[in-house]
Amino acid sequence: MTENRVSPKVEALLVGVIEYPHLFYFMKHVLFKMKTNKENDWKKWCEYLRAHEVESKDTMRLENCVYERSVMYERDGEYYVVGTSLLEGEPQKADLKIKINEMHHKAKGECLGGAIAVFSGDFKLPRECEILYEFDLRLV
Repeated sequence: MTENRVSPKVEALLVGVIEYPHLFYFMKHVLFKMKTNKENDWKKWCEYLRAHEVESKDTMRLENCVYERSVMYERDGEYYVVGTSLLEGEPQKADLKIKINEMHHKAKGECLGGAIAVFSGDFKLPRECEILYEFDLRLV
């Protein structure tokens, strides 16, 4: 009987992730279709997040998120949002007992439809996109 084993490179990577999860990053882009006539509501919510940057960044730290961005663009009269996050280490769920997280969850439900697609790594945005907010905890 043969043993099921991963290659030595994969095994070393897995051991590294387990022993040093804080050294590994994961970039994720989620594409949402905006609900009808909700683009201004989403923009207002993003303005709120920018106005409460310290609180927003505090919650990002709790989720092991070191970068987050929301971008909106229009195609054929329909609006889309790309939410990007960069996680450092093991992802943590948003604590909905924290007011800004609860508000964010509600705004997403009211303004954004379900995720159309999820991408990792590099993702090219349309030229005419609008960055609604962008927080980078790696910049000091």
